[in-house]
Amino acid sequence: MVRLNPLLLLALLPLLAGCYRSDPEGYLPGPGVNWSYSLGNARDLTADYIGDNIIVCSSSGALDWVDIRSGSVRYSVTDPQLYGNGLMWFASPDGQVYYMLRDGYSSPVPGMPYQEKLSCRDSSGELQWELLMPAGDSLTSSAIAADRLFLILESGNVMAVSRQGEMLWFRDLNAERLTGFAAFVSRQLVYLNRDGLLCVADMEGAPIWRSEDSLGYFSSTLELADGSLAIYDYPLALRYYDPAGTLLWRADFPDYQPGRGSLDGGDDVTEFSVDRMLDALPGGGCAVAHPDGRISAFDAAGRQLWRSEATGQAMLICADEHGNVYGSVRGAELHAYDSQGRLAWIEDKLGLMNSAPSVDGLGHVYVETGSFLFCLDPAIPEIR
Repeated sequence: MVRLNPLLLLALLPLLAGCYRSDPEGYLPGPGVNWSYSLGNARDLTADYIGDNIIVCSSSGALDWVDIRSGSVRYSVTDPQLYGNGLMWFASPDGQVYYMLRDGYSSPVPGMPYQEKLSCRDSSGELQWELLMPAGDSLTSSAIAADRLFLILESGNVMAVSRQGEMLWFRDLNAERLTGFAAFVSRQLVYLNRDGLLCVADMEGAPIWRSEDSLGYFSSTLELADGSLAIYDYPLALRYYDPAGTLLWRADFPDYQPGRGSLDGGDDVTEFSVDRMLDALPGGGCAVAHPDGRISAFDAAGRQLWRSEATGQAMLICADEHGNVYGSVRGAELHAYDSQGRLAWIEDKLGLMNSAPSVDGLGHVYVETGSFLFCLDPAIPEIR
């Protein structure tokens, strides 16, 4: 993988002092650049955090462990099947990284169905175990809850796997997919079934409750610290359920009904990108992104705290520990809003955004532009 060379560092020096928005008055200076990391060829960012590492999948077919303090690579794991194989991977807080490969792409066996393989590596990149999926079936989504992994397959079956790679159970739950980037706080499994109902099951797959109304396919789930669930039925409504399945409140967005002109900015939204259009705020609230580029913030009781101005295109968002919200427009720029919804700055000097922004809980914001991963200091004063 190509790393930053001295000439490239000289070219980036103007960025290191911070980026500024030059037109409207009254905006804060833009974010400072802590470091940048070359990812090779242009690609979509897939990143997760383990302690003081950020894990990225590069176009060279490697999983790289990058030090979030310096931006230097600690080590890489290269697998010839990683790149171009529809890689699906995810990380757990204890340092394990799981990734799915489809066996037989390079040397298919005539007459035999494909078979996917789940691999697990520890925080030092060492292979711990591998587990074959049922022949002819495909993984659609995954979640981590306590001591096990939940794997939803294209067939509607769900596999529960221990963190040591042992299959614990295999059930037909008529599951469509998991929603959200799920590492559940409580010991439960949350998924959408093929009827569009939100379902909650225990650790053995036994049903606990399910929603009365079906949700749209573009729906995302966020589990809050108290076990409540926030459901964004994009772009129509936001719902909050308590741990027993009681609907606490619902916020409808009538401006975004099908057929309205305000939906024009959401043409590129998919069931995967909508998972990046909902994030938690301090105190149990959440922020949601709308098709026209607006962002709405709600507290835990359903009161709308603020709504931003439209940008014309749906943004992918994340929120930090102070309640600041960051939104990126693919192929355009990064917007930052403070905890009261005021536009703090627009970053358009680093290059075109190629990913959703993300935060690490340590005051840093990460974005990918073209073939670089940037670690930014948002420089937004905390509002007390």
